[in-house]
Amino acid sequence: MSRATFGKEIHLGEGAVKTLISHLKEAEMIKSVRSGNFLTDKGKNLHHNYKKLFQMNA
Repeated sequence: MSRATFGKEIHLGEGAVKTLISHLKEAEMIKSVRSGNFLTDKGKNLHHNYKKLFQMNA
């Protein structure tokens, strides 16, 4: 997913998204390649756990 697309999804500007992506890469939650950014296994696991947590509390 591109920074612009990601920014539109979460209602942030490209600069804020660039900073967020930098932090996610540092935490090994995402991997950036020429075609975009993708969740790593660690990122997918965290997403799954959050999704599960919020479904339980809904």
